[in-house]
Amino acid sequence: MRVKILAGLFSLFICAAIFSFESKTANARDLELGIFLPGVSENIGTLIQFENNLGINFDSAKIYLDWDDPFPNKIAQNLKSHGTILEITWEPQIGGVGVIYSDVLNGDYDSYLNAFMTRVKLLDFNIRITLAPEMNGDWAPWGVGNNGNTPENFISFWQYVFKKFEDNNIDNVEWVWSPNVHYWGEKYTYLELFPGENYVDYLGLEGYNWGTSQSWSQWQTFYQVFYSSYKDLIKLSGKSILITEMASAEKGGSKAYWITKMFSDLSTIFPRIKGFTWFNMNKETDWRIESSNASKLAFINGVLKNIPLKDRPHDVYMSSSVNNADLTKDLSGQGDKIIREKVEPLVRFVSNENDGSNPSQETSGLLDNIANNYINTNKNIMNIIFWSIWSLLILIDFYFIVYLYKKQIKNY
Repeated sequence: MRVKILAGLFSLFICAAIFSFESKTANARDLELGIFLPGVSENIGTLIQFENNLGINFDSAKIYLDWDDPFPNKIAQNLKSHGTILEITWEPQIGGVGVIYSDVLNGDYDSYLNAFMTRVKLLDFNIRITLAPEMNGDWAPWGVGNNGNTPENFISFWQYVFKKFEDNNIDNVEWVWSPNVHYWGEKYTYLELFPGENYVDYLGLEGYNWGTSQSWSQWQTFYQVFYSSYKDLIKLSGKSILITEMASAEKGGSKAYWITKMFSDLSTIFPRIKGFTWFNMNKETDWRIESSNASKLAFINGVLKNIPLKDRPHDVYMSSSVNNADLTKDLSGQGDKIIREKVEPLVRFVSNENDGSNPSQETSGLLDNIANNYINTNKNIMNIIFWSIWSLLILIDFYFIVYLYKKQIKNY
């Protein structure tokens, strides 16, 4: 009888472990996707067209405002109607000249702040404001160390602005404090610039893989760009982290693989990071997701593999020269390997005949097929493992029942 009880307990233990494992492997990370696209502040159609091209809906869209720009009520409303969070990078500068924080504390900017707050207060939804980002960088006109700005009056400045919103009962702003990642020659620690747990809703980071696009830069992985800064941030506060600006260059390595590994690292090494905003602009170098076909596919595949699909549309434009069935199978089954070995030489998102704005009916639903294959493959594997072990346990139990029954017959 004891043997039977032990066998039953063992069966329950194994089943619990299987259910736990299945649950963990089935649940993808619910990361927020943010994007900065030039032109969105003038026309939301820019965002919609970009999303349709990628087959991805972004959770937030970033715009940049100086300290003489009014609050963009129309853009905020349009983004809200589209289901997108407005993310404002609010840079304390006017005409490229940084604001002096002591002037803000003296009330010199109160009229501007009051007009800005009045518009924000009318909103019936939340927005995000990243105030004075990269304040630890001497390249920022508003940075600490410029214009007589010190760590002490930066903190006072931040708290002053925060309290003005709070005193006016404005509770629809999520505040993001976002320094630059650590860099050579950095003068101030994060602790010296942190305004306090009660004055921020999110911690943030901004960082780039410059590759070899500049004379002073070298290729860095996502881990190398962010990890040391991330470790220092989580010592400051228990708040969630948003990467408010990031991107990778093409020069110096494989951007496609950089993106693939970024999604993997976010899912495994950086649990406190809630989301990121990609800086999608050809500026100092080509930071755009679509800087190459391989980069574009890597981003789409990274979202597909690592982020729940939610209600995202699934349209992806592929060249007719690519065998869709084979590519679907490869992407769902081989992950990183396909990015390195097959995607870069084979994939062409835009056919030679047109600009990709009129994809064939055959390819317009490809991402749906990839998603279904990927999800179903994993489910099928887990189901096979689960029912195989379950059947084995039943057989073991049956064996013990027969064994005990024969033993009892013998005793009689």
